[in-house]
Amino acid sequence: MSKCLAYIRASTDKQDLDTQRLELLEYARRQHLPIDDFVLP
Repeated sequence: MSKCLAYIRASTDKQDLDTQRLELLEYARRQHLPIDDFVLP
């Protein structure tokens, strides 16, 4: 069984991991993609 992983990273001080996580979840919802887990650097 395969899993869908989402990679989150903040490359600037103006980005944060929570905002990126929410954006990825919204994109996945619109595309009907399940995200099983998040990978952090």
